[in-house]
Amino acid sequence: MMWVGFPSNVRQTTPNQQFAAGAVNGTVSSVLKIPPLVVTLATMTLFRGVAFGLSEADAISQFPKGFKYLGSGDLFSFHLNGSPVFVPVALGALVVTVLIGGFILRNTWMGRYTLALGENPAAAIQILCCV
Repeated sequence: MMWVGFPSNVRQTTPNQQFAAGAVNGTVSSVLKIPPLVVTLATMTLFRGVAFGLSEADAISQFPKGFKYLGSGDLFSFHLNGSPVFVPVALGALVVTVLIGGFILRNTWMGRYTLALGENPAAAIQILCCV
């Protein structure tokens, strides 16, 4: 599969490849008793090396204008004390993401369960006993 408008050496992974990578991470983590974060960082480095080799260390620079705008464009600008201030698109995307995430975490059952995942009842009992 190729992305429309991207050079031919840029490829997109398929869901099957992504699932296989996650399965490898989970298997290595559980069988070898290595923390999942360490396994994830190690496989990320492995996949970066594979991508580096497959691309023959060639920089990818022929992006469409719309894609460049997302990374380096400005939503708007204003003047502060006579100097222009530019608000990047990435900051706007961050604000929208935080607002949507906050809404989901506070107002949906999925958000409550997500927040509850990090709780440890044994630790909570020990902390409350010391108060």
